[in-house]
Amino acid sequence: VFSDVTHKVTHQQDLEHRASLETATMVVSDFVLYLQRPVLQRLKQVRKLWDLVLIIGAGVGAYFLLDQPSQKDELYDVLGGMFLAAGMIPFLLSLPLMLARISVKMTVNGAGTWFTFENLRNCQLFVDMNHTFATLAYAAFTAAGIFFLVGTSDCEGNEGWDIFALEFAGVLAEIAVITTVTTLLNVPTVDDDESRPLLSRKENLQLERSGSLNASWAGAVDFALCEEYREDMEWLFPDDMDARVHPLESFVRQARTRAVSVRQIEPMPYEAPTPSRMIEAAEMLNARSCGWDSPFYLAALGRCSRKHLGDELVIALFRYLSGAQAFNNRFLTQAAVTSLGNLYFGTGNEKVSARLFMVWMVHEISNVRNHCAASLDAVGHPVVVAFMKDMTSTADLSSVAATLAYIDLHEGEGGRESQLVQSSDLAALAVQLTSADWVTRMAALVAICVNIASDKSKVESQDPTLLLEQIRVMKREVLDDPLEYHLIKCLALEALGRFAVASIKPANSADANDAGQIMYIAWEAGVTLLRTSVFKSVRVAAKRLLDQASYPYLKIYNIFGDDTVKTYGEDGFSVDVIDTVLRSTLSKTMYEELSSRATAMKHPRQDMAAMYKDRAHLAFEPTLDPTVLLYIHLGRPSFAIGPNPALFIQDRLNSSDRLERFAGLLCIGRFQALKGAAGLKDEVVPVVATCELVSTVRDLAVEVMGFSTGGCCAAADTPIDRRNAMVERELKLLKDRTSQRRN
Repeated sequence: VFSDVTHKVTHQQDLEHRASLETATMVVSDFVLYLQRPVLQRLKQVRKLWDLVLIIGAGVGAYFLLDQPSQKDELYDVLGGMFLAAGMIPFLLSLPLMLARISVKMTVNGAGTWFTFENLRNCQLFVDMNHTFATLAYAAFTAAGIFFLVGTSDCEGNEGWDIFALEFAGVLAEIAVITTVTTLLNVPTVDDDESRPLLSRKENLQLERSGSLNASWAGAVDFALCEEYREDMEWLFPDDMDARVHPLESFVRQARTRAVSVRQIEPMPYEAPTPSRMIEAAEMLNARSCGWDSPFYLAALGRCSRKHLGDELVIALFRYLSGAQAFNNRFLTQAAVTSLGNLYFGTGNEKVSARLFMVWMVHEISNVRNHCAASLDAVGHPVVVAFMKDMTSTADLSSVAATLAYIDLHEGEGGRESQLVQSSDLAALAVQLTSADWVTRMAALVAICVNIASDKSKVESQDPTLLLEQIRVMKREVLDDPLEYHLIKCLALEALGRFAVASIKPANSADANDAGQIMYIAWEAGVTLLRTSVFKSVRVAAKRLLDQASYPYLKIYNIFGDDTVKTYGEDGFSVDVIDTVLRSTLSKTMYEELSSRATAMKHPRQDMAAMYKDRAHLAFEPTLDPTVLLYIHLGRPSFAIGPNPALFIQDRLNSSDRLERFAGLLCIGRFQALKGAAGLKDEVVPVVATCELVSTVRDLAVEVMGFSTGGCCAAADTPIDRRNAMVERELKLLKDRTSQRRN
C-alpha cells in the first residue's frame, strides 16, 4: 500500500521473526504467559512437597501424642472430634457461597427454584467429580465422628450425645472465629493463589489496571509523546514507568515540573517535536516490544520519524483500518488513524488517502470517521481534500467540480460516471440510483442536488406524478436500504430535502396533493433514519430534511441530542437538570402535552413496560412514545424506578432504538445512588462507552462514567478511563498542525 516503502532482503528474516512474536503476543495474554513461566511450575511442585510434609508431620505428631498410656482411654473421643471437625468444617465454610448462589437463582427464576436438582448439582460441593468425591468423603468423616462419639461411648444415658454436642459446639465456634476474621479482612480462608505472591506490588497494580504485566515500551512511549501523558502512563504502568527504566532522567524531572497539567482535555497549540527527538523516539520503539492493545503506544508511533520507524510497525497500523488486528476497539482505531495522518503528513500519498477514505465510507462510529477526515486533510492529496470538503458539507453542495475531479482520478477521464455527474436530466439520473456501483449512485445524487440548487424550475416544470415516482425510487433504492453507504444516504436526504422545498405548493393549488405526498415521504424517511441510523452524518442530514419539510415534532428529538449531552456532562443528572433540559428544549405547548400524558399514568413503570411490550414506541407520533414519557418522568422527583431498577434499565439498554438506549443511560445517571444502577454504571456503561455505534448514546455513556472529570490518576484508587480524552487531544493536535501548514 505504500509508494515509498521498500523492503530490504537482508532484514526479511528479522521482520518475519518479529511478526511471529507479535502474533503470539496477540493470541496469548501477558497473564497467561506469566502462568506458564518455569518459576510458577516450580512453585506448584514445591507446594505439593510441603503439602506432603504437612500430612506426614501432622499424622506422626498425632500418633505420638495419642500413644500415651493416660490418653488411650480417650482415644475414641479424640477420633470422634477429629472426624467430626474434618467432615463439618469444609462444608460449613462453603455453605455461605452455596446459599448465595441458590438465593440469586431464586431471585431471578422465582421462589419455586430453591430446592431443585439443578441448584444442588451446581452448588460448590458438586461442581465436578473431584468435588463430589470430596463431599462424600466429608460426609463419611462426619458419620465416623458421630459413631466414635456416640456409638462407642461407655457412658450411660445421654452422656455420649452430650459429648457429641460439646464437640459440635467447638466446631461451630471455630467456624465463627475463622469466618469473622476472613470477612472483616476480606481474605480467603485458605490462600490458594499460586501466582500473585511472586509479583511485586507495582506488578500487581499494573496487571490490574492495564491488563499487561510486561510493558517494556512504556518508557519509550512516554518519551515519544513528550511526557504529555506522564501521569496517565504512571498510573497504568507503575512498574515499567519506574524512574530507573526511563531513558533520560532529565526528561523525568521535566515531566514532574510541567506547567501544563495532563488532566486538561483541550491541548495547547501544536508544537512540532524536533527531528532529532523524532528519530530517537523511532529508534527506541524499534528496539522494544510492541503494545498493540494500547492507544498510547499507537499515538506514539505517529510522533516518530517515518523513515527511521520499522516498516513492520508502520504496516501494522493499517491492520486497524481493515479490522485484522486481534486487539481492536474505537480508541485503538482512532489512535492508529491519527498516527497515519502524522506519519504521512503533507505527502499527498494517493494510496494511503484511498485506504483512509474507504474507512471513512464504511465505519459506523463517527469519532473514527472524524479522525479519518482529519488524517485525509493532513495527508493532503488535493483532489481528495476538495472532494471530502464537499461530502462532509452536503448542505452547501452547489458544484460538481470536486466530485468530477475525484471520479476522473479513480475512474479515468471521460468515463460513464464523469458524464453522468454533468447530466441535467433528473428522470435519467433517478434511474441510475438502481445501479450496484456506489460511484454511479453518488454521481447521480450529486448531479440531482446541484441541478435543483442551480435551477428550481426543473422540479416545478416536471410532471407531478413522474416527480413523485422519482422520489419513491430514491427512498426505496437508497434510503430504505440498511446496507447503503452513509455518504450515499446523506446525498439522498439532501436531494429529497431540495425536492421537498422546491415542490411546496399553496393549499388550494391543483398539485397540493402531490406536494403533500412528497412531504409525507420526507417525514417518514427522516424520522426512520433519525431514530435508527448508526451514522451521525445520516442523522444530521435527516434532521435537516425534517426541518426543511416542516416536521412538527422535530424539537422532541433535540432532548436526545449533542447539546443535551454537553449539559449533562457539565451540570450532572439531577432531577432539576433533567427538568430544565426538557423545559428549555421543548416548546411550552409540547411540554404541557407530554406532561399531561405522563400525569395520566397511574403506575408509570408498569404502564411504560406494557407500552414497550406492545411496541408502541414505533408509533409515528412521538408524543405516544414511552421513551419520551420516561424522559418526562425522570424530570420529576416523585418518580420511582421500582424495587429492581437493574432489570428495567437493562431492557432499555438492550433495545435497538437509540432513543431508548439513551433513556436507559439517563436512568443510570439519575438513579446512580441505587445499588442496581450503580452496578450497571460500573460494569455495563464502560462497554457502551467503548462499543456503542451511535455517537450521542456513546457520548452520554462517557459522561455517565465521568471520563472527562479528571485524569486517570486523579486518585490512586479511582480508575477513570482517559483513552477518550487522549485520542481527542491527538486529533486536535493533528488539526492544529494542518492549520499551521495552510497558514
